[in-house]
Amino acid sequence: LSDCQRLVRLLISDGAAVSVLATSRSPLDVPGEKVFEVSTLPYIDPLYVPNAQKALAYEAIQLFEDRARISDSRFELTDGNAVQVAAICQKLDGIALALELVASRIRYMDAGTMLERMAHRFSKIPHPDADVIERQKTLQATIDWSFKLLTYRQQMIYKRLGVFPGSFELEAAEGICTDKVISRKEILDLLSDLVDRSMVQTIRTNGEPLRYQLLETLREYAIAKLDESEEDKLNKRHFKHYLSMAQKAYTERFSAQSYWMLQLQVEHHNFLMALTKSVYLDSEQHQSMTSYLLWFWSRSNNYGLARDIVEKMLLGEISPLDIRARIYTGYAKILGAFPDQQERSIGMFKEAAELWSDSGNRIEEALTLSDLAIAYFGALQDESGLQIAKQANEKAISTGNEEVI
Repeated sequence: LSDCQRLVRLLISDGAAVSVLATSRSPLDVPGEKVFEVSTLPYIDPLYVPNAQKALAYEAIQLFEDRARISDSRFELTDGNAVQVAAICQKLDGIALALELVASRIRYMDAGTMLERMAHRFSKIPHPDADVIERQKTLQATIDWSFKLLTYRQQMIYKRLGVFPGSFELEAAEGICTDKVISRKEILDLLSDLVDRSMVQTIRTNGEPLRYQLLETLREYAIAKLDESEEDKLNKRHFKHYLSMAQKAYTERFSAQSYWMLQLQVEHHNFLMALTKSVYLDSEQHQSMTSYLLWFWSRSNNYGLARDIVEKMLLGEISPLDIRARIYTGYAKILGAFPDQQERSIGMFKEAAELWSDSGNRIEEALTLSDLAIAYFGALQDESGLQIAKQANEKAISTGNEEVI
């Protein structure tokens, strides 16, 4: 890189009308340099592939088909294999080199078999061209080459960022990836270094804070570099960070509902990862996270997800009392969306109201009674609904909380 920097400086030093177009892993840092990010090839979510023609509108699919035909002239993208090819392109993040390597294997197996049997071995598929340079012979070799060019501290933070399953904010990286070795104030500079070296991507959305992301291929590499104890510590810090966010969102779900609905949607992949890991770390923590998220799931139509998680919990013991009350309240709302579950929803609201009463939380009790009244009205039990609505109103007034009243 330093040799290229000197060459470019020399070329432009005499003021001649010279332009240099260079591709590089990182910027040259010379005067007047303009940096353009070369993104991965666009691909389509396999869930939204109606046919081959639709899939071929995306460049990742086009490249795969072209290289597959070079490998086997009989290959054709059809309505029958378009979903599998789209899934392969998604798995490979649209990385051109990876697509070329994988497509070259089409002569040995169909796309469905390739996706099924090679899901975790894409990175080690050899390049069909024996003369290709060493670092591009496999995707693993390319990532290895980039990783080894990082400094020790850059390597450390890169490995730790693998804990994030999708995009994340700077604050999350600062809270989760710092320890006695890497301080909080170093995170931004190290992240910036990784962005400059094409190891981390940035995501810009109008009006929203800048977010960072590792491509899934690079994330898998980062996780593989962590030892078991280090990964365990990161998972615990990741859970703690997002549990705190979920708790705050729950507390402010009325005063700042629009804000938190957007935040929880953006961070949903991180919450799901935290929930998945917490099953093995601590059942009470898993229940606590679920209890704080149920209100969001009830408003964002994540009914199937909520039922899968909560029904398993109901088979065992849920404690302590406040967690059980939140789960019963939140899940009763979700059950109420299903006509055949309305009586069960009413029963669960009743239990939740009693739990809130036992805990002395009059605000939550009033809110739950209000939900119970609505459930009765929805079940065409208007007399019971009116009676409970009056109780809810009296309880709300007794709290003196204007938001509840």
